[in-house]
Amino acid sequence: MNANGFIASPLVGLLAVVFLTAVAEPGKGQLVIDYTSARLSLAKGVVHADRKPLDGHVTERFADGARKRDANYRNGRLHGVTQGWHPNGQLDYARTYRDGLEEGVHRGWYSSGRRRFAYRYHRGVADGMSEQWYESGQAYTRFQYEDGQELGQQQMWNGDGTLRANYVIRDGRRFGLPGSVGCQGVS
Repeated sequence: MNANGFIASPLVGLLAVVFLTAVAEPGKGQLVIDYTSARLSLAKGVVHADRKPLDGHVTERFADGARKRDANYRNGRLHGVTQGWHPNGQLDYARTYRDGLEEGVHRGWYSSGRRRFAYRYHRGVADGMSEQWYESGQAYTRFQYEDGQELGQQQMWNGDGTLRANYVIRDGRRFGLPGSVGCQGVS
C-alpha cells in the first residue's frame, strides 16, 4: 500500500480488488473504475479521477464483491473516516484523516472482532497513548508519544502477560533498557 492507502498493483494483497466506486458529487450517480483503467491515478500523493483531484467517496471490494475499504477524499487526499474490513466481514480498522494526515484515534480489530490497536495522531504524527493487544486480549505494547516522539513510560508484554520491556523517556533520554523490567514510571 502506498501513503494514501491504495494498493499499488492489483496483484498485491491476499485477494484482488475487482473495482472501485467513486462518487464525484453526492447524489449524482456512481462511476465504476477498474484498476486496469487509466481513470484513477496517484501523482505526488494526490489521487486523481479522470486527471482531476478526487472529491468524494471510494469503495474497494474483494474479488467476491464484499466491501474491503471505504474512504473519503477531498482535493485528492484522504479526508474523514476510512474503514477497512476483513474478508469475513468483520471491521479491520477505522481511521480518520484531515487533508491527507492522520488525525484522532485509529482503531484496529482482529478478524475475530477483538481489539488489535488504538493509535492516537495529531496532524499526521503520533501524539498520545498508542496501544496494541494480542488476539487473546492480553496487552502487547503501551507507548506514549508527544509530537511523534516517545515520551514517558513505555511498556511491552509477552503473550503470557509477563513484562518484556519497561523504560522511561525523559528529556530525550532513555532510562532503563528496552528488555528490562525494573524501571518505574515517572510522573
